[in-house]
Amino acid sequence: MDNPVGRRSFRWQVLSFTLLAFGLRFYRLGFHSLWMDEALTVHDAGHPFREIPNVILASPPLFHFIIRIFYLVFGRSDFWLRVPSAFFGTLTVPLIILVARRFYGERAAFWAGALMTVSVFDVFFSQEVRMYSLVALEALVSMVLWTEAMDTRQPKLWILYGLVSLLGLFTHNWFPLLVLAQGGWWLIQNLKNRRMDGPGFCAFLGVTILYGPWLLMVKRQLANPCYSWLTVPDWKMARETLYSYAGIRVFSGDSWLGVGTDARLPFLVLSSGFLIWGLVFRDEKRALAIRTFLVGCLLPVGTAFLVSVFIRPIYMPGRYPILGLPAYLLTVARGFQGVPVRYRRAAVCLGILWIGVSLYLIGRYYWFYEKSPWKRTCQWILRQTSASDPLYLNVQAANSTFPIEYYLASRRVVEIPVPDQGRDKPIYSILEKTGEEQFPMAAPSRRAVAEAAHFGRLTVYKTRKS
Repeated sequence: MDNPVGRRSFRWQVLSFTLLAFGLRFYRLGFHSLWMDEALTVHDAGHPFREIPNVILASPPLFHFIIRIFYLVFGRSDFWLRVPSAFFGTLTVPLIILVARRFYGERAAFWAGALMTVSVFDVFFSQEVRMYSLVALEALVSMVLWTEAMDTRQPKLWILYGLVSLLGLFTHNWFPLLVLAQGGWWLIQNLKNRRMDGPGFCAFLGVTILYGPWLLMVKRQLANPCYSWLTVPDWKMARETLYSYAGIRVFSGDSWLGVGTDARLPFLVLSSGFLIWGLVFRDEKRALAIRTFLVGCLLPVGTAFLVSVFIRPIYMPGRYPILGLPAYLLTVARGFQGVPVRYRRAAVCLGILWIGVSLYLIGRYYWFYEKSPWKRTCQWILRQTSASDPLYLNVQAANSTFPIEYYLASRRVVEIPVPDQGRDKPIYSILEKTGEEQFPMAAPSRRAVAEAAHFGRLTVYKTRKS
């Protein structure tokens, strides 16, 4: 193991990265507005446990069960509802350090911890009421247990692998692609060795039996309209996936955040260079690195891409591929470790540059980015109204139902189709403007408007009482 450090120093390294990861993921956790997908998750979690599997539109129920518990304990709190995601994102950091050290060595452990700590992809989704940070954690645990079980054939490792994989399968509908890649590799190895691994066979059989019934629900979910807007992916979506892994351009809420257009190609070359070097440089761990990247990232994500091209679109480059983020960063970390001694100083400088850009983007996210304007919009309406009176609302904005339900839960909302003047209370009209086109509803006349407020793409008009 090159560049060894003492056990105490390594513990401090793990602790330092974990504390930094905790700070980055919990800082201003409740500041940004919930956007449509987050509000939808809370809406689904508002149902009784037994009803949640039937009301979810596009995912398994495990994460919604967790949010249901926090919803019952803490209520409608942006901060507390995001705590599970932030916790899972934080927990991924010390785990990937330990895995990288066990797989590749001390230097790889340092870079895996550093890059996962400041991963824009992971930080952003650790601050959302969505399952993505949990998916990354489960994928990492599943991969390390699968790797150890493949190498040692110990029954207890296969049992643990099966349990973790079941958790992942009931967290996200892409997780079967990871288990399929693991099972395929296991089968090929057994055929190659002409020897059946009994505990492994039992593990995959048990996972298949226990998860199989949910596939009927997956088929029903794929028929939902929420999948209809997905398009057949092209090479640009593959590039967007690499952007997300490297933190070059990451979607968050209603938009995305990233480096400027001119800087994207250099950073893509930088990140891809270390990734490729982590796969090609020769030592006794090369086969492990190739297997980890292929099974943990390329095969599941690539399968989803091909399914989207030839069968039906299921690919969402800025979110779902987080499944492969741990395997990607482990391979990149090995690339840093494998740099020849005479080039290590340059590699360190490039790594510091990568980390610095990631921290810059995270800072922009904290202080200069708005994930969604619904929180500010609804807070302004709440300040204008009384809790005892009905709130007359006319909404002409996309994806508005669940954010309005969440932030205006304390009011008796009466939605009306047109901004008429025949009521004894003001009418609040919310209009959305995207690009050059405004939603197809004329704003109230200037004579009717008592007050107007602008919140990003949303404008609220308060009409006078009749």
